[in-house]
Amino acid sequence: MLAGILAVAEVYCTCVSPFNIENTMLPYNAVEYIMNPGWRRFNNRALRAFIGRIALFPVGSFICLDDGSKGSVVGNNKDKPLRPKVLLLYAE
Repeated sequence: MLAGILAVAEVYCTCVSPFNIENTMLPYNAVEYIMNPGWRRFNNRALRAFIGRIALFPVGSFICLDDGSKGSVVGNNKDKPLRPKVLLLYAE
C-alpha cells in the first residue's frame, strides 16, 4: 500500500513541479489528470489515501466557480475531494 501511495505522490509532484516549467499543472488539474479513468495506473485505495491527505483547496482560499460565481472554501469534501464546501460570496 505504501509503495502505491508513493507512486501517486511521485506523479503528483512531477505534475505540479516539473523540470520544464512550461508543463506545470495546478494541484487541482494534477489530481484530475491522475484520477482520469482512461489512465487507470494506480490502485484505488492508494489514490484515495493520497488525495485524502493533500489540500487541493485549502480552507480560506478564494475560488472562482465555472459559472463565474466567487466563493471561499469553508471545508473539504471527504467523498468528493475535487468538490470542496464553498461559501458563495458573489453570484453572477
